[in-house]
Amino acid sequence: MVNNIMVRAYAWAQGIRTSMIESLKQESGQDVIEYAVLAGAIGIAAALAFLAGPDIPGIIGDFVTKVGGCIQLSNATCT
Repeated sequence: MVNNIMVRAYAWAQGIRTSMIESLKQESGQDVIEYAVLAGAIGIAAALAFLAGPDIPGIIGDFVTKVGGCIQLSNATCT
């Protein structure tokens, strides 16, 4: 009788182990993590844009002008 209980307990534990391994192999949760990382990156970009203030077009324009000057080599310092 004790031997029969031990065999059933072992079979139950093996079934739990197998189902846990199969659930870890599934990739359905990977999409959720990817979307969470993407949402976090968008949130950080939005926060940085908010902190930059209302002069965002001016900041972007200055950056593009500086990069363009470096590419054309018309600006010796390229800072």
